[in-house]
Amino acid sequence: MNRILIIIIIILIVIFILTSFTRMNKLKKPVDNFEIRGCDKSGCGHYLADRGHRKHLGIDVITTKGQIIKSPITGVLRRLYPYTTAPNITGYAIKKGKLEVKIFYVNWLNSLENGTLVKEGETIGTAQDIAGFYKDSNMTNHIHVEVWENGKNMDPTPYFL
Repeated sequence: MNRILIIIIIILIVIFILTSFTRMNKLKKPVDNFEIRGCDKSGCGHYLADRGHRKHLGIDVITTKGQIIKSPITGVLRRLYPYTTAPNITGYAIKKGKLEVKIFYVNWLNSLENGTLVKEGETIGTAQDIAGFYKDSNMTNHIHVEVWENGKNMDPTPYFL
């Protein structure tokens, strides 16, 4: 009888740990109408999509120019320039402990400086016109989202779906 009780308790503990882990790692979607960009004539938006000489280290989330972008986590914000040759293309890295989320193609809010603590779901900016930047009418407008844990690039898809 004691063995059965111990096995049941162990199973319940494992189930609790696994479901807690899953809940803790789900992130707030940065846009209300969250949809990962499929493939268009300019490329594909899924994780590790081929980019010729490199792999796509994030996912592209479909947006419209000027759409509100929200923070997926509570954390400390840092402004980013994804391309050194294009200072008008901007984004953020938001870090909480060993988790960091990077979002590119976002117009900064003037009130959000480096080191600002942002809350999950807080507006952090608006979507840029990335298709216009590339002068590519075939490209679906989007933001780019990366997830890093312990300095390791992770597939963002399961964090949001």
